[in-house]
Amino acid sequence: MSFAQAQTETTDAAKGRLTNNSCDLRALGVLSFYSRTDVAGDRNLQQSLHNLIEYSSRGLNCIKDSVSPPGGDSEKRKLLIIFNGGAGVAALRNKDYARAQSYLRAAVNDDPNQVQNVYPLALAYLQSTPPNNVDGLFFLARVISLAQYTTGQAELRA
Repeated sequence: MSFAQAQTETTDAAKGRLTNNSCDLRALGVLSFYSRTDVAGDRNLQQSLHNLIEYSSRGLNCIKDSVSPPGGDSEKRKLLIIFNGGAGVAALRNKDYARAQSYLRAAVNDDPNQVQNVYPLALAYLQSTPPNNVDGLFFLARVISLAQYTTGQAELRA
């Protein structure tokens, strides 16, 4: 089974779970993750960006209202990273740098070792008007430090 087939099957299953529970956090996490992957690959960009905004925003709203996800605090933290990272990348793509900084900073605070969130955070600081060079260059240096331990460069795409 190819990645595309697996993604389609997993996405369909997650959408099916949302018909039963519109705040199924695991399903929203899967859909946010795959939407972000599609945005990074420029696949059907406008629809993927729309989906990323929808699923990440819904996930953040649902997680605020939930007592605790099925996997407890550890899973909640992982889901927050997915939702904040997704919302931040969507904001960055839409050139809403202040919102991108807010969401991505939250994701990086939860896991400072995820290059896929640290790099877009650096971009959000450096591309804002006026640019925040101090924070932007700090996070860019962080990406370089993390990249030494990363096997592939694909993670550097926002």
